[in-house]
Amino acid sequence: MDEKLFSKRYGQITIIDLNNKNSSPTLIVELTGLNKNILEIGTSTGYMSKIFKSQGSSVTGIEIDPEAGLMAQEYCERMIIADVEMLELDKTFAPGSFDVIVCGDVLEHLKNPESILKNIKKFLKPSGYLVVSLPNFCHGDVLLTIMNGDFRYTSVGLLDETHLRFFGLKNIFSLFARCGYQISDIQTTNLEIGKTELAFNQNKIPSDLLNFIKSLPNSSVYQ
Repeated sequence: MDEKLFSKRYGQITIIDLNNKNSSPTLIVELTGLNKNILEIGTSTGYMSKIFKSQGSSVTGIEIDPEAGLMAQEYCERMIIADVEMLELDKTFAPGSFDVIVCGDVLEHLKNPESILKNIKKFLKPSGYLVVSLPNFCHGDVLLTIMNGDFRYTSVGLLDETHLRFFGLKNIFSLFARCGYQISDIQTTNLEIGKTELAFNQNKIPSDLLNFIKSLPNSSVYQ
């Protein structure tokens, strides 16, 4: 297994400020709700699983990184150490098992996220739903970096070096529609242009171009 895929690199996330509404973990917790039977795909070290458990939920976790999964196991009723794309899901879960399936910054790491979204749908209860977080490839810092002739991967963030798929809002709508889901709520976290890990000197950017990028829908949306 390529150590770059190891999600324990996110282990520095140990405390989530649930009062910070400009935070994807906070929004995931709010959208997931209380006292749920949850399938969390990509638990990392369990920093989200811990909160779900504290709020009365039962968590089944799937995690590709064995070391991170062992850390998350403390907060999960069941922990499966596996690549979700290689896991025989029909032999692992019964249909209608979960109230919520959480994919927090996971789909962008998969080879075929559409296949996973279609396959996991049957494991939701009739009233069940997905909670998904995705980075916004159409953030202004990404656009400006590309227009500057630079496609620069970073260790974490919008162009994380382990990302295999990239999404803008229109692509998200079409992806979930193809997979048989209806999007009922969209929340965003925001970072101004020039404030992300891809930022560079804005003085080098023509003011007209910078103002145009800033005027684009979702140009400050991070996730």
